[in-house]
Amino acid sequence: MNLLSQLYGIHSPTGNEWDMICFVKEYLKEHVPEAEVKLDGQGNLYITKGTPEGGYPTLACHLDQVQVQHSKDFEVVQEGDTVYGWSAFRQSREGLGADDKNGIWICLQCLDHCPRLKVFMAVGEEKGCIGSNRAEMGFFSDSLYVLEPDCKGGEEAHTMLRGIPCASEEFVEALALPEHGYSLTEGKTSDILALTLNDIGVSCINLPAGYHKPHTDDEYTVIGEMEHCLDFVRDTLHRLNRRFPHRYLSETQKRIQLTSKQCRIMDVTNKKCVIRCARAGVFFGIVTHKESTVAGVECTIKDCRRIWSWDGAATLSQMAVDGVSKPEECKFTVVVPEMTVMDVIEIIPATDKAIKSLESVPVWKV
Repeated sequence: MNLLSQLYGIHSPTGNEWDMICFVKEYLKEHVPEAEVKLDGQGNLYITKGTPEGGYPTLACHLDQVQVQHSKDFEVVQEGDTVYGWSAFRQSREGLGADDKNGIWICLQCLDHCPRLKVFMAVGEEKGCIGSNRAEMGFFSDSLYVLEPDCKGGEEAHTMLRGIPCASEEFVEALALPEHGYSLTEGKTSDILALTLNDIGVSCINLPAGYHKPHTDDEYTVIGEMEHCLDFVRDTLHRLNRRFPHRYLSETQKRIQLTSKQCRIMDVTNKKCVIRCARAGVFFGIVTHKESTVAGVECTIKDCRRIWSWDGAATLSQMAVDGVSKPEECKFTVVVPEMTVMDVIEIIPATDKAIKSLESVPVWKV
């Protein structure tokens, strides 16, 4: 209870998390000195304990709270299994910030006792997941899965947030939630949603951390529910020691992936080609690199000439096969050593005959 009371006593509204960051760093320095702690430019904490040994189970929580009222005489009051904040001067309750200090408490408890673990502590979750949207995603490259204790109550967990699945069915089954008294419902915004949209590549779940009436001065914690969450997290970390992959693809990303697969059907790398873009025009040169982006297919072209206009070929297809019969009537620009073009919609490898013809077209310039 002492550690939890210390966390509740730190006021950390969004944008002012520094006192909480310092507390966590000092706590780890004293109690988990072997842990490696990194702080990024946003204020996010990245904590690693132990050696990979095939990957790290990973926990997440956030460092900020919503409540702005935190009196100088703020105290933590426990009545039976319930804990709440109180100001004697105001003679009223004040929010604990248990969303998500309960999650921080669970993460620190696990770092104390688990030999191999990663923990991500984000800033700005309450104002649109500022920290997790800008997280250093390389930190999660060897994560097996992510558990985030950041749901209200003690029964409902979330793997679906705002209609977006954040976990695989295999992972949900392996968690055995009903056996621990948990059920799945759809949640709203959280750090695991931001991480999923940032293509973390593994399954994530939000777990009920035992706080009630979050974001209000009437917020309270049911200790039994919070401790049950801790027990579930510890059990899961012990049981599940393999990677549970999961990727969410938006409709745009699916189209990009499909385009990328289609592009790989024909390998045109290091070949002289005629390239047509949706808006930039037509080019002739050596394709050295090709990839799919949000803007469409992107190509890097070596020894590139822009084809402003041509004569002596009915279509680009004929140009790539036969070349042009009237090179003196064509307008091909100077050779650019290398350039990148976007929104590519057609790449046609040129035949030897066409290459000889196209390279004979004089430079058009003023």
